Amino acid sequence: MDKPLLDLYADYLISSFGPTTATGLSRLLDAGLSHDKITRFLAGEAMTSQNLWQIVKPLVRQVQNEDAVLEDAVLVVDDSIVHKPYTDENDLICWHYDHATEQTVKGINFVTTLYCAPQKEEENKAQNEAEDVSLPVAFRFPSPSRWCRRPKLTRTRRRARPSGAIPSARTSIIKPCSKPVFTIN
Repeated sequence: MDKPLLDLYADYLISSFGPTTATGLSRLLDAGLSHDKITRFLAGEAMTSQNLWQIVKPLVRQVQNEDAVLEDAVLVVDDSIVHKPYTDENDLICWHYDHATEQTVKGINFVTTLYCAPQKEEENKAQNEAEDVSLPVAFRFPSPSRWCRRPKLTRTRRRARPSGAIPSARTSIIKPCSKPVFTIN
């Protein structure tokens, strides 16, 4: 994986206000990087949770070794759904129960994990210098497991796994980064 290109592309996505394209990034860099190279990078190997952990691991270790970090660091696991009501169903987009809206919605379900470490507040530090640290350490896209047919409908729909399957998804995304470092109570 080309980490400098990944950093550059991530910065481009974060700082852009409109549509983002490989040619747009190339134009922004005054053709210092060809749009073909950017396209090849994006079409390359898919980013996995293990890749993310390998990138973030040195930062997590650095934060853990700093004296300014409290020992109250936690892993925050978030199960979210991005609504995609007008997109056709596929392996990633299917029907999920959204607890926020209390209804079934079509969208992408994903589970993310953040390492959050609060900073110690010292009297001699300025308030804006003492900021908490939050680093993404894992992610996962739980896949639907079955097709179902509603009695009054003629077509079949994909259904997400029952909500009992989510804790195992959370556990599986934490495993790569939890063994040597974290204690989960």
